[in-house]
Amino acid sequence: LKESEGRFRVMADAAPNMVWALNPDGTLMYMNKFGLEFLGVTLEQFIQQGWHSVVHPDDLKTIQEEIFKATQSNKQYNRELRLLGKDGTYRWFLSNGAPSYFTNGALYAFVGSGIDITERKLAEEALASKNKQLGRINNDLDNFIYTASHDLKAPISNIEGLMQALLRNLSSEVLASELVQRITGMMQESVERFKKTIANLTEIVKLQKEHSGEAVMVDVSQVVREVCLDLDPMIQASGVRLEVDISGCPAIRFSAKNLRSVVYNLLSNGIKYRSPDRVPQVLISRETNAEYYVLTVKDNGLGIETGCVGQLFTMFKRFHTHVEGTGIGLYMVKKMVENADGYIEVESQVGAGTTFRVYFRR
Repeated sequence: LKESEGRFRVMADAAPNMVWALNPDGTLMYMNKFGLEFLGVTLEQFIQQGWHSVVHPDDLKTIQEEIFKATQSNKQYNRELRLLGKDGTYRWFLSNGAPSYFTNGALYAFVGSGIDITERKLAEEALASKNKQLGRINNDLDNFIYTASHDLKAPISNIEGLMQALLRNLSSEVLASELVQRITGMMQESVERFKKTIANLTEIVKLQKEHSGEAVMVDVSQVVREVCLDLDPMIQASGVRLEVDISGCPAIRFSAKNLRSVVYNLLSNGIKYRSPDRVPQVLISRETNAEYYVLTVKDNGLGIETGCVGQLFTMFKRFHTHVEGTGIGLYMVKKMVENADGYIEVESQVGAGTTFRVYFRR
């Protein structure tokens, strides 16, 4: 036993982390060189003062209970705790331990190690603080956008009403003037654009609140079938030849309503931006690589210029204004996919069509 303990202590003193052992009654049996140097004491001093003296008061009760339970149940122990160093400050350690028994089944010691994780904990706390701050900023921005769009509705409605009142009080000769007609037309267009911008701002806030769903295992095939059924009137009216080849597609971890929005936006865009020069076609397919499940939506529609592809996911950006839309659908699709640690690619050619590939993390 003495030879075994000697070999253990030589190995433990060479370790770049804390190694310790407790007697069956919970008192300290051993602490290696790394731990003693951190604490600034000798082994004899530390045995005399007890390991309880260096554990943070907020952690002590939990540590005692968990070590006792682990000893009684012959289970491993794993816990993060704070220990007081010789410089008078506490540092975080990840402590792991397990009971060690004699061959007759009697408890010999509770042996474990401690790894300094202070830098990791500080980074986690900083990240949590930053996330909390960003959350407040996002809420403030959402509230600002909602309030601004709400408060601007009344003034723009007043401007529109005043313009109509002015027009009603102008003589027919003045109203017939080409200049007056051009100016009033420009004013009305400006009012309509202002109203549309307000509506879009409100829609963005609503979409961001709606699309923060919790990730669950989602059947992609089922979602695609449901979206196709929802869009069937549009498919029939447009004469689109829809081909779906996603048999055997595995379930993915994603928000169910977000996945529906992704498929809905990409499929409806493939239908809306069809070319009048050929029979419209849309193909939905899937593939799998080492890291991602890839959902592809390909059409033979109008397409866009290669140099404009990078702007496709920009908020309010639209390249075909003859079709009704808000210009925020693809922006939200990209946001939802990237928030789930995925990404989206697009290839497009004018007069040939567009292909979207959505990469979902496996």
